[in-house]
Amino acid sequence: SGTSAGDSSTGPELEKLLNDYGRLATEYELAGGYSLEARIKSTLTGLGLREEALNLPADRLSGGEKMRVALARVLLSEAELLILDEPTNHLDIPATEWLEGFLRNFPGGVLVVSHDRYFLDQVATRVIELQEGTTLERKGNYSSFLEQKERRREFVMDERNRLRREVKRNEQIAQTYKAQRKISAYHSRMKVAERFQAELDRNRSLDHVARTTGPKIALGKARHISSEVASAKNFSKSFGDVVLFDKAEFLIKGGDHVGIVGPNGCGKTTLLRVLMGQDEDYQGFARLGYWVRYGYLGQQIAFDDEDRSVLQELLAEHSDLSDAAARDWLAKFLFYGDDIEKRIAVLCGGERVRLYLACMLLSNPDCLILDEPTNHLDLPAREALEKALTGYAGTIIAISHDRYFLNRCVRRILAVEDYKIVSYRGGYNEYRGIGG
Repeated sequence: SGTSAGDSSTGPELEKLLNDYGRLATEYELAGGYSLEARIKSTLTGLGLREEALNLPADRLSGGEKMRVALARVLLSEAELLILDEPTNHLDIPATEWLEGFLRNFPGGVLVVSHDRYFLDQVATRVIELQEGTTLERKGNYSSFLEQKERRREFVMDERNRLRREVKRNEQIAQTYKAQRKISAYHSRMKVAERFQAELDRNRSLDHVARTTGPKIALGKARHISSEVASAKNFSKSFGDVVLFDKAEFLIKGGDHVGIVGPNGCGKTTLLRVLMGQDEDYQGFARLGYWVRYGYLGQQIAFDDEDRSVLQELLAEHSDLSDAAARDWLAKFLFYGDDIEKRIAVLCGGERVRLYLACMLLSNPDCLILDEPTNHLDLPAREALEKALTGYAGTIIAISHDRYFLNRCVRRILAVEDYKIVSYRGGYNEYRGIGG
């Protein structure tokens, strides 16, 4: 089984091939080649991509799954700087927490644009606020930024009041000199007043001082608070072989503020559809009380006629309103002037949510059913919505991945776990056992 003397794979050429193979194998190992597939799988599953989707063609993935794959490619690129634009969109809470852990341990720099306040608290070490073409930068996370910004605002306002007093005091002294015909002293004192006025003008021109106002969302008093609003007993629901709920049970009482959490695809939105009577293909019992007057805000905001203007939509929903009352109500939701004549079809996501809320809340429902209510809203609008919901006496049933919202607005968590629905007292931090 020997080789002939003329075989080209012997001698120096074979030695060179073996050396090249050894060198390339070492480079491949140092580059992480042997572990790459495992790292890809770990990253995709960490971001919440279901196991069965790992080997599917990309064109068969959902929009959210495609976003996870795109994000995984960026995270695995071994770049020195990651630039991420709203990376927690389409991620459920477990995937977002995985991403937070990844970014905290990432050795390079991260530049992230995000409206996810809880996420920013977990990963940011510096915050830059953009406002009307200017920036305000502070070290720390989002909560620290808000505290520093408020302290700066208080200092600027105190200084503004001091300068106003100095301008007024020096002008009064100048007028006294003028009345006494001390013209030289009058002009001298007026120059002092003018210097203080110049300082005051500079103070008034400082950016990032005025509080950004969101919509003035008004929730009426719930007219009827039932002892029982929604419940389920022996509730089971499947789609083919995919089980969502198996003999699940829960009770929501009047005045409860409930947040529903669970991984993507576990059936949270399906549960809302069942409660509202929009899906009757299930076993057992699950329903809102027939007496419950509810308002529903879904993830997809749909209007019957996209050609209507903002004002026409409100009047179509509430024909008893006068034109002036409708304009006043829409102004509370930041629709002013020509905005009310905009066609619905051209509204951005946040404007659509604000218009839908304006129409829904005018009906004064006793129960609010909300599916990801902070989606599409900027930070001032989120804060305004949360402030309104916190003081609402009626019932709130909300699906949300927004942990900041869950901490502020809900007093009980219903978690979808192993096809059951488990109740936890408190907001998100209490549910996760954070902060004692």
